[in-house]
Amino acid sequence: MKKILLIMLSIMFVVLSCKSAANPLDSKRTGKFVSKKTVSADSYLVVEVTPGGGFELYYSDTEKGDLPMDGKKNTVTGDDMRGKDPNYTFQTGVMAGSLQFISDNVLKITVTFNDGSGSLKDVLCYSTTK
Repeated sequence: MKKILLIMLSIMFVVLSCKSAANPLDSKRTGKFVSKKTVSADSYLVVEVTPGGGFELYYSDTEKGDLPMDGKKNTVTGDDMRGKDPNYTFQTGVMAGSLQFISDNVLKITVTFNDGSGSLKDVLCYSTTK
């Protein structure tokens, strides 16, 4: 009985300690993507892909995706990314969600903020650089 319990505990430990490997965004994914509609008050959602395979998420008061005066950005690094092109998931200490590239010019993002301040579901963002 002790051996069975020990084996079960060992298996549970292995399963719980396994974490999928990081998978940064594909290097062909570049640029800035901005929502066509406002998502929060009068702000547009901006997803700006960074060279390290991650992205920066922030609100902009223009359709061009200009950085706001307060300069607040949420950063997701390549190490926070999981999945395979074109479908990714991400999780940081601030937020979690999914990112899907529908084409080279369009992506769909879903974000939940860990502080309970809200979430964004299936927001379509369009490239401003292509």
